[in-house]
Amino acid sequence: MSNKIKLLWTSEKMAVQSTSGGAFILIANAFLDNFDKSKVYGCVLDENNSVVHVSTSKKNELQRMQGSKYVQSNINLCYSSVLNNLNNGIAVLFSGTACQIKALKCFLGKEYELLYTMDILCHGVPSPKFWKKYVEFLEKKYGGKISNIRFRNKSGTNRLGYVFMFECNGRSYRIYPNEDLYYLAFLNGDSLRPSCYQCPFVGKNNFSDVTLGDSNNKKFHPTEAISLIIVNSEKGKKMLSWIEGKCEIIETYFEEECVENKKLIEAVQMTEKRKYFYRDIFENGIDQSYPNISSSMKLRNRLMNMMPIAMKDYGKKIINR
Repeated sequence: MSNKIKLLWTSEKMAVQSTSGGAFILIANAFLDNFDKSKVYGCVLDENNSVVHVSTSKKNELQRMQGSKYVQSNINLCYSSVLNNLNNGIAVLFSGTACQIKALKCFLGKEYELLYTMDILCHGVPSPKFWKKYVEFLEKKYGGKISNIRFRNKSGTNRLGYVFMFECNGRSYRIYPNEDLYYLAFLNGDSLRPSCYQCPFVGKNNFSDVTLGDSNNKKFHPTEAISLIIVNSEKGKKMLSWIEGKCEIIETYFEEECVENKKLIEAVQMTEKRKYFYRDIFENGIDQSYPNISSSMKLRNRLMNMMPIAMKDYGKKIINR
């Protein structure tokens, strides 16, 4: 792995649908442009709000793959589909977590010239069973089926995109980070799969062609969410060359990014709460997992969301006094 990494931000129109700076959609579009026969694989939310891997050769379907989904995706028969496509001369771009890409390569058993891989810098994944339980909790609370879910929505002054958003009964709803029971459990490390706490792929992602993730660098578009890109192979260099001129890219040092972005070098530590978390949410209910979300915290979130981004750091100091 090089000691230098790339930071990327594309146009506001393209980045607004992405969690970070829009690197995935740029590369995926360019991939389809560069091959006559090609497929992009990524995860989407299906009609049942389950997170699943699918493939497409159409640019207008790539948008469903944009944005973070904090759930372990169901691969279904994608690995067999990838093998079939490669054997029929169809170029494949596969995006997923590092462990999913490692599993794909083990399944294939050899390298393929037409296979390009993109792993997503990963905090860990909660169980799909927890996600299903959370969706049921929200549907009961709001009185109907929820849809158009975005785990990290960029809206209003919240350009860094940490607001959970969905629709129910024709209305849009936002849940702020400190009120979002699912996000709190995820971010705190209380709900991840056991293997995530001992992830063998942290800092060793060079079996994929590129690694994408969030960057915490505040020197480059400080009021926007930006993408981190690590080029791991010659194919990765080629992928980056496809998008040059279509976005802003700067270079920074890996060690500098690691100061704030610990996912690059260490796995999440298992918490004490994790030992009984799943038992508690199924026996006592999700709303009892974090019972101390106060009305003052909710008011703070709303005040912060109304502030222009440039004022947020100053606003935090005032509100937290």
